[in-house]
Amino acid sequence: MLAATTQYMILYNFILFIVIVTAMNYIKTANGFRPESAVAQKEALFLLVFMIVIIAFRDWRSPLYGDSFVYGRSIALARDGANNLWDDWGFNLLFTTWAKLGLSPELFFILTATVYCVPMYLIARRLDMHYTFLILLFFASSFTFFAFGVNGIRNGMASSLVLLAMTYKDRKYLMALLLFIGFSLHDSMMLPIAALIITMLYTKTSFYIRLWIASILVSVFVSGYFQQLFLQLDFVSSSGSGYLGAAVDMEGVKFARTGYRWDFVMYSGVPVLLGYYITEIKKESNEMYTFLLNTYLLCNSMWILVIRANYSNRIAYLSWFIMPIVMVYPIIKFNGFKNKNIAVALILLPYFLFSYIMWVIKPYY
Repeated sequence: MLAATTQYMILYNFILFIVIVTAMNYIKTANGFRPESAVAQKEALFLLVFMIVIIAFRDWRSPLYGDSFVYGRSIALARDGANNLWDDWGFNLLFTTWAKLGLSPELFFILTATVYCVPMYLIARRLDMHYTFLILLFFASSFTFFAFGVNGIRNGMASSLVLLAMTYKDRKYLMALLLFIGFSLHDSMMLPIAALIITMLYTKTSFYIRLWIASILVSVFVSGYFQQLFLQLDFVSSSGSGYLGAAVDMEGVKFARTGYRWDFVMYSGVPVLLGYYITEIKKESNEMYTFLLNTYLLCNSMWILVIRANYSNRIAYLSWFIMPIVMVYPIIKFNGFKNKNIAVALILLPYFLFSYIMWVIKPYY
């Protein structure tokens, strides 16, 4: 198993290398924006394997992987007959069955990493199989990719399945099945599921953009009211009111400090600006992008309302898991950019550099 610090350095520096090489290849391409080659399709599979391995083969006993340690230790409890270790019945069933079969924590984390990452690959292929590698690279470059693979494990698996479900909007029964499985793994998915139902019924993107802006103004002045409102929700209270409460130990947690996080608001605002440019200025969109963007806007607005709360990253992730798609989709699908190659580089590089700065550079300052 890889030590935590070693794993961090391998992951982020390897992805940095891939991002730089990919950006340079797009910039220097003189023949315009064309589908990825067969080589890139193989590279996508290689990237998928790397994503699974770097998450699965971790030192789960490391204090940096708090949730992993809890899950690993709890397998022993489940072997001794303890039931209902988790409130999420689907995950609890998976967990206790795994333990009763006598399988190891190491194999369990290989399974969870696979369930977390494989849907990302399938999403990439469903959205545009000609750009599978590029879309998957946006997933790997996300700020929350590693954290919700090794700590927010239930959230990570559930959100991947929910996002995959959203790509099956045209196949309602399959979409419903994937949403059901995702919800069974972590009931926090009630928020994005409710949001996607709303955005299927009302599709006007300009309304959701205005709502997102309004949520910032409201949260500046009356965020405490919404924080208390969120504490009434089952997926917050049952998972620990410390997510939004006051008395928690925040040492060593990158997102946990209280206060208005303008840095994360600006990070969240990038796909909003991109969406506004594409839909309102260039007047381009399609049913899938409208669906994804509107759901992101609605979920992210809910997080902004409780942004001052401790551990509001648990709420932020309920929109951020959609971010890789709403960042890359308008570039590959629409003609809003004169030079798509330059657009890919100018969006991909800072998108990953934010993650690199927050996880690799910032801890040393």
